[in-house]
Amino acid sequence: VGAYGQEVSSTIASVLVLDRESGQVGPMEASQCGFGYRSSRFKGDSRFLVLAVEFILDPSDESAPVAYAQLADALEVETGERVPLSVARETVLDLRRSKSMVLDPDDPDSVSAGSFFTNPLLDLAGMAELNARAEELFGPDNLPPAYPAPEGMAKTSAAWLIERAGFSRGFGEGPIGLSHNHTLAIVNRGGGTTAELVSFARLIAGHVEEVFGVALKPEPVFVGHSW
Repeated sequence: VGAYGQEVSSTIASVLVLDRESGQVGPMEASQCGFGYRSSRFKGDSRFLVLAVEFILDPSDESAPVAYAQLADALEVETGERVPLSVARETVLDLRRSKSMVLDPDDPDSVSAGSFFTNPLLDLAGMAELNARAEELFGPDNLPPAYPAPEGMAKTSAAWLIERAGFSRGFGEGPIGLSHNHTLAIVNRGGGTTAELVSFARLIAGHVEEVFGVALKPEPVFVGHSW
């Protein structure tokens, strides 16, 4: 879990888990948790049930250095600067609310599982192929974002791909649709079933792959359904 340049994995010391195979309860060090981009060993393995999490935090009235450009712009500071912790917190919450990513009974678009798709990680050849397709479709001045990722990979924007594939915010006429404030959020507007939601997500992912050759991966773990 992470946003705006911060990851919980950087402050987790250990996780208390129940081993469903042995019935034993015990701690698991952060190094054993397999933390990665939007992932951990708990995501694809139902063996362990998380009971508690121990964090190690730095006692300070100031935030960590602001690393995310959008957050820096909202705070009106340069990246790398620090701000009062309370100011950083409220600004992050305001940014998340603007994208309907904070649960709000008065905001129907906030009823979602958050970002449904992870941002794709591509190797150099995959990124070059994506850029070539984008340039052919939109010209050289409208290429997808690319951010450095571990092991020589590049991370691009799932939202960019979805929107350029023809799915605008608010897309969907039935009970399932995209949020009006965030392309990555799939919203149940009322009365929709899980099967309908998964079908809607497959429609989007399938068209993105057809247009750009990039396979989107869902972030939520499915129960009773497969991707």
